[in-house]
Amino acid sequence: MEIDTMPGDAERIAEARNSFSGNLLTGRQFNDFIAATGMIKGRIEEAGSFIDPLGDLSNAIARNERYITPDKADTIIRDLFKIRYGMTMNKMLEGLIETENKLFDSEGKPSLEALPDIHYAVEKVGDLVQNGTKVTFYRALSEQAANLANDLGITHFGAKSLIAESFQSTEGRSLSEWGKELDETYYRPQIDAEKRQRTSTKSVRRTRRPSYS
Repeated sequence: MEIDTMPGDAERIAEARNSFSGNLLTGRQFNDFIAATGMIKGRIEEAGSFIDPLGDLSNAIARNERYITPDKADTIIRDLFKIRYGMTMNKMLEGLIETENKLFDSEGKPSLEALPDIHYAVEKVGDLVQNGTKVTFYRALSEQAANLANDLGITHFGAKSLIAESFQSTEGRSLSEWGKELDETYYRPQIDAEKRQRTSTKSVRRTRRPSYS
């Protein structure tokens, strides 16, 4: 694994390297563990969970280490994560969920303060599929949900929920229905045209005969 650094991250990674857990590791081992912290942060931000990826990564690292058990790997990852990000995995997740809950009203609808950002995200999804090159609705939605989540300080899953709820309330139909319509109208014709082009190119190649003159 390689370290995926971010702006301002170098100092905290250096601090983690010199910590009790970091000092126990070789350079290669430290890289593996610090990369695992970044992957878990990504999972927390995306799906709002970390237990399964933490277990998977702990087992994967320990599998190739003689003196590191899965439980020990779990502890090291947690220690380095706290140093790198200034909080535990639980604390990071709780913060995202707490912010997320504030963006829904008592009826489970998006709050008024979040609507401008949500509407912008929906517009961008439509624009990407309509004007992009072979961009699926799912890809566009994932990208814009990630941007919205970063802006609001919530999980990607929560951002998708906000977008879906807002779209349903505004348009009177599901977000998935709109997505299918966008794909059939804009994405599918591009793919079909590409397939026809490939077929045409292959046909031309087959009809050509080598010239020996």
